[in-house]
Amino acid sequence: MSEMANLKRKLESMEKEKVDDLVKKVRRLALSKDAKKADLLLALEELADAAKSVDHKEKETYTEISNMATKFSESLDVANFVITSFSSSGDKIMKSLSKCLQITQKNAKSEKSYNENNQNNQPSFMPYMVPFQNSRNQGFGFQFNQNRGFRGATRFFGRGRGRGFQGRCHFCERPGHMFKDCAIMKDLKDKSIKNE
Repeated sequence: MSEMANLKRKLESMEKEKVDDLVKKVRRLALSKDAKKADLLLALEELADAAKSVDHKEKETYTEISNMATKFSESLDVANFVITSFSSSGDKIMKSLSKCLQITQKNAKSEKSYNENNQNNQPSFMPYMVPFQNSRNQGFGFQFNQNRGFRGATRFFGRGRGRGFQGRCHFCERPGHMFKDCAIMKDLKDKSIKNE
């Protein structure tokens, strides 16, 4: 009988050591920078289950910490919640929960305002609406300047051809006649034929 009692005591002490090891594991995870929420929540759940099975004196605390962390995991800094829960006393769970929720809400507000400020400073990439023009952006490149004519002369929209070309000679650049009717061109042509 004494051997059985010794074995039971050893088993209980080993299970209590397991709970203490799980508490250390949870604290280590909470203090590490690259810990994931899922790993921390899983370790908390293991701790609560082990504390229940051993009938640990802190089993209610561990189960409530695990339940609250799982319930508010989306809006809660779980690592900070675990650290403050394991280090404070009294009604520590609710205090640490409210404190961590406030911290995450402040961080979310500051991040939101930072993003809003940066978005207001960025230029708009949507082309502005201009009636009666094509949809391409008019301000970039020569191929998009649709209302420019030969040598930068502006073309006017509306009925008819407008002032577009106005009958200017390409050879002498005088108005009133075209290249084929240019008198200077004809004189040069006649002189070149006579010289041959």
